[in-house]
Amino acid sequence: MTVNDSVDATEPNFEHQPKLPSEPPMSLVRQWMAILSVSFGAFALVTSEFLPVGILTLIAQDLNISEGSAGLMITVPAISGAVAAPLVAVWFSHIQRQRILWTAMTLMIVCHGVMYVAPQFWLILLSRVFLGIAITAFWAIAISLSARLAPKGVSIGLSTSIIVTGITLATTLGVPMGTWLGEALGWRTAFASMMGLGVVALIWQAWALPTLPAAQEKVGFKDLLEIFRFSNARLGIIVLILAVIAHFGTFTYVRVLFDQGGNYSSAFFSSLLLIYGVGGLVGNWLAGYGASKQVHTTFLVVMISLFAMLLLATLMTTNATGSVVLMLFWGLIFAAIPVCANVWMFMTVPHLMEDGTGSAMIVFIFQSMIAVGSFFGGIAVDHVGIHSLMYGAALLPLLSVVLLLVFKKHSAHLVMAEPSA
Repeated sequence: MTVNDSVDATEPNFEHQPKLPSEPPMSLVRQWMAILSVSFGAFALVTSEFLPVGILTLIAQDLNISEGSAGLMITVPAISGAVAAPLVAVWFSHIQRQRILWTAMTLMIVCHGVMYVAPQFWLILLSRVFLGIAITAFWAIAISLSARLAPKGVSIGLSTSIIVTGITLATTLGVPMGTWLGEALGWRTAFASMMGLGVVALIWQAWALPTLPAAQEKVGFKDLLEIFRFSNARLGIIVLILAVIAHFGTFTYVRVLFDQGGNYSSAFFSSLLLIYGVGGLVGNWLAGYGASKQVHTTFLVVMISLFAMLLLATLMTTNATGSVVLMLFWGLIFAAIPVCANVWMFMTVPHLMEDGTGSAMIVFIFQSMIAVGSFFGGIAVDHVGIHSLMYGAALLPLLSVVLLLVFKKHSAHLVMAEPSA
């Protein structure tokens, strides 16, 4: 990692960097299958996490609850995931990494079985508590493995974007297909289909992943706070917080936005989610390339775009063409956020990202802000309406833009570090 010493006095001390065990040699094909299995696991988990977005009104109508209350299906796993993130990093720091991924996929399968048969909404929410734990356990490990599983000749930025592609494919294929299943066969069937995805992911990972020993130094709770010692890391975290709140405070209720914007059919809305995913696929790879070259500029462009998109969203949903353009760019913008954030952290504190403490805190922050955004977004939808919510949320990425410009000299020289051996 290279940062101008004159602008950041708190450089990581690599002399005390935790030593990571080396992985057994694998063929190039096996390396690709391993990292793709993690990406597919991300696809399954993210689809299951955000599937309620596409069928929110169906669930609310069937269970006779408000749309804001149905939004708790996004808020609850985010809260449990946020609580679990530091616990996973500390309590499971001695466990082989691949075993944690397998456990997370197994828990996901069980949770969706419960959701399929649950007669009451509270039981559905309880199962999503454990789903949030599974998601966090998976992500806390998956991101830290992006350097260790990177195939030969693949940069950390590209390796991270490969894993994060699972998020994009979840929105491209998973959530739209789940929405279609929910519309055609009922929302419970949509949740049942998630069990199948979980089984495939579990079998693939059990076959493809090598033995991945934990870091050789034991992790304590105080180690999780190490990331906040570095000024560039703090700046990246603040920008991430504002971006995640803005996105999930609004996108959780995107079905409400389009229901009020025009008389669109369920089939058209499913198509919009597919378009959102296509935009995300493009954004994921563009962000991986751009962030590897100049992460500050890439993150700044993403935040400016998020501000403009939220500000114009209510106008664009009044016609079909505007709706298509909106969802295409919304997908592109959001897909870039986790890529930029993780590459930023790998450039700033690579030793903390590789030993898992940094990635655990990023997952904690991400999940916490999903909960904050979706919860207060639900309150806003129920009390002031979706349009006021969109305008208010636009102020958050605007603040991010200001921060990135004000502190540009502190982060403009970040460059990609190579993964440690």
